[in-house]
Amino acid sequence: MGMRDCFRAIRTQPATSASIVTVLALCLGANSALFTVVNALLLRPLPFPGSEQLVEVSLLDGEPVSPQAVAEAGSVRLAGSFLSTSLAVAGPDGVRNVFGFRVTGGLTPLLGFRPALGRALTGADYGRKVVMIGYEYWQELGAPPDIEGQALTIDGEVYFIAGVLPAGFFLSVRDAKLIVPDLAGGGRTLARLHPGVTAAAARAGIESVLKGKRVRVTPLAQAFQPSDSRPVLLLLATAALVLLITCANLANLQLVRGLARRREFAVRTAMGASHGKLVAQLACESGLLGAAGAALGLLLTRVLHDAILGLLPANVARRMAGADPLAADVRVILFSLAAALLTVIIFGVLPGLSSLRFDITAALRDAGRTTHGASRKSGSLLVAVEIMLAVMLLAGAALSFKSLARLESRYLGFRGGGVLRVMTGFLVSRYPNAAHQVAVYREVERRIGAIAGAAEVGIVAPQVFPFGGPGVRGAPFEIFGRPGLEARAEVYAANPAYPRAIRLPLLRGRWFTDADTAAAQPVAVLSESVAARYWPREDCVGGRVRFSGGAPPHEWVTIVGVVGDVRNPMGAHWQPTAYRPFAQTPYTGATLMIRSGRGAPQALAGAVRREMRAIDPSAPAIRLVDPLDAAVRDYSAAQRFTTRMLGVFAAIGLALAAAGVYGVMRYWVASRTGEIGVRVALGAQRSEVLRLVLGRALAAAAVGSAAGLLGALALRKVIASMLVDVSATDPVILAAVAGAVITVALISAWPPARRATRIDPATALRAE
Repeated sequence: MGMRDCFRAIRTQPATSASIVTVLALCLGANSALFTVVNALLLRPLPFPGSEQLVEVSLLDGEPVSPQAVAEAGSVRLAGSFLSTSLAVAGPDGVRNVFGFRVTGGLTPLLGFRPALGRALTGADYGRKVVMIGYEYWQELGAPPDIEGQALTIDGEVYFIAGVLPAGFFLSVRDAKLIVPDLAGGGRTLARLHPGVTAAAARAGIESVLKGKRVRVTPLAQAFQPSDSRPVLLLLATAALVLLITCANLANLQLVRGLARRREFAVRTAMGASHGKLVAQLACESGLLGAAGAALGLLLTRVLHDAILGLLPANVARRMAGADPLAADVRVILFSLAAALLTVIIFGVLPGLSSLRFDITAALRDAGRTTHGASRKSGSLLVAVEIMLAVMLLAGAALSFKSLARLESRYLGFRGGGVLRVMTGFLVSRYPNAAHQVAVYREVERRIGAIAGAAEVGIVAPQVFPFGGPGVRGAPFEIFGRPGLEARAEVYAANPAYPRAIRLPLLRGRWFTDADTAAAQPVAVLSESVAARYWPREDCVGGRVRFSGGAPPHEWVTIVGVVGDVRNPMGAHWQPTAYRPFAQTPYTGATLMIRSGRGAPQALAGAVRREMRAIDPSAPAIRLVDPLDAAVRDYSAAQRFTTRMLGVFAAIGLALAAAGVYGVMRYWVASRTGEIGVRVALGAQRSEVLRLVLGRALAAAAVGSAAGLLGALALRKVIASMLVDVSATDPVILAAVAGAVITVALISAWPPARRATRIDPATALRAE
C-alpha cells in the first residue's frame, strides 16, 4: 500500500475530493491571510539590533520625560526622544505635507540601525540642517543612488539628505518619510539598557535620578504594539471558528465515505492487511487532501495580497506600510502548516479511524446495508458542534451590527451634514508671529466666505479637532481662587463663525466676536461637561481660569459662555473642552469648517483649493478636503470593517452548519430506510415520520444552540470590548440568534424529512 493507492482512492471520488480541497483552501487561506496581518502588526521583531534592550520611558502622569535625565541613570546606555509631526516639503509638484519625526540627537545612535544608503544621523547632527528620508520616500523620488548630500526644502528651509532609512524601519508607525534631528523637548523617550538590566531595575534607577517621580518602563516591542489590533485578532479567532465548522462538516463527509468503504476494508483485513496499514492509508489520503488545500490556501493568500491591504481599515493598513508587510515568513508558513495538520487530523484521520471499527464477518455479510448506530451518533454530535460554533459567530456578528447602528446614529454634539472640512497649514518661516497668523487666516475667512455657496466659514485649531481620542482627559488648567484643584480640558482656538458652521449650541453667555482680538480682554468658552464638573452649584460665566501655553503664558482668562459638548465617535463620554478666540491664540495650521448654503459641500472643494493657492502659493498643498460627516464615518471604519467581516464569517458558518444538518439527516434517513418502512407498514402516518426526522434535527439544533449561547456568554468580556452602547449579553439579540439558527436547521432538515415520508414500505422491506 503506497502513494499510488492513495491517489487511486482519491481519484475514485473526484468531485468529493475536489470539493474538500477547495473548501480547505478557502478556509486555510482566510486564516493564513489574517495571520499575516497579525504577524505584521504584533509578532515581527523590531528592526533594530539588540532590540530586547530597548525600552520606552514615560512618567505615570503622562508628562514627557527628558532623555538627558534618563541617560544619567546607571542602567541606561543611551536615551533619545522622537515626536511625530507633519512637515512641509517642496518638490516639483509644489509643497505638500508629509509625515515624519523630529528627534533628539541621541535617538538614531541608540536604535543602532544600518541605513540603506548614506549614513545614519549622529549626536553631532543635532540642530544641523540634515535629514534622513524613508525608504519608500526615496523610491518616490526615483530611487537615485547618489541621494546623499542632495538638498530638500522642508518648512521653507534647505536641508541636506544624510542617508536613507532601511526598508523595514518604523517607530510608532511605518510610513514616516523624514527624520529631522531638531527636537528640543517633549515627545516619546526611548532608552537602550545595559545588557542584563531588567525593566524593573531600570525603573528604580531612573526614578532615583528623577527625584521620586513615578516612571513606567515598557519594552519597546510592547510599547509599539498598536492599540487598534483587536479587530484583527477577533477576526482571526472568527476565521478559526469557521475552519472548525468546516472540519466538522468534512468529518461528516469522511465518515460517510468511510462507511461506504467498510466492505473494502473488511476484504483487505480478511486478506491479511493489518490495522496499521489501513490507518496509514487513511492518514495518507487525508494528508494529501490537506496538503493540497494548504498549498492552495497559501497561494491564495499571496494572490490576494493587495486585496487584503485594501480591505483593512485605514488606521491598521497605515501601521503596516513598508516593504512587503504581508510577506509569508517562517511564522506564517509554520502557522499554515500547523493549521493544515490540525485540520487533517480533525476532518480526516479521526473519522477514518471510526470507520475501521467493525466485525469482518458482519461487514462482509451486511455490505449492502449502511446503518450503524455509533456513526449516526457521531454525525449528530458533529452537527451539534457546528451549530454551537455558528451560534457563537452569529451572536458576535449580530451584536456588532447593533453596536455599529448605535454608533453611527448617536448624536455627537454638532451637525456635520452640509459641512466641508478642509485642513490647512502655512509655513512658520513666512508667518513667524501671532499677528501674521491672525492676518492670514482673516484673509482665508474673507476669500473662502466670498465663494458662491459658502454660508459660514468656521476656523478651529489645532487640526485634530473636532475629535480628540476616545479616552481624552485634556490638558490641566487652573481655576482662580481654587488652588490645588486639578482641572482638565482640551483647549482649541476658534473664530466667531465656528459654532454656526457646525451647529454647536450656545447654552449660556456668549460666543466670541470680532472684538475679541489680541488687544482685548482674554476670554474663553467652556463646554457643558467642564462647567458642570468644576462649577456644579454655580454659574462659571464670569469666572477666571489659566491655561498652560497661553499667549502671553499663564494669563488669567475670563469665561464668557458655555456651549454644548462634543463627543468622539468612538468615545463613551463627552469630551471636556475649552475654546479660546483664534485672534488671541492663533496657529499656523487650522481646520476650516465650511457650511454649504446650497448643494453638496463637495462642490465647494475646487474653489476652496484655488483660493488657498491664491492666498499663499508657497503653502503646503491641502491635505484633506472632505465632508465632515464622512470624517465622522471614518472614525468608525474599523468597527464597520470588523462588523462586515464578522457578518461574512457568520453567514459562511451558518451555511456550513445548514449543510451539515442536511447531510447528516439525509444519511440518517438513508440508514434507517428499513425501520421507517416498517413503521409505515404498521400504520405510522406520514406526519409522524415527518415529526420523527424533524424532531431529531430539532434536538441537535437545540443542544448546539444552548451550547453556543453558553459559549457566547463565556466570551462576553471579549465581545464587549468591541461594542459601543450595546451589552454583550443582550437577551433579545441572543434569543433571536438561537431562534434563527434553529429555524435554519429545521429548514435544512426538511428535504430529508420529506424524502422519508415518501419511502415505500414494500421496497424498503425487500431491501432489508
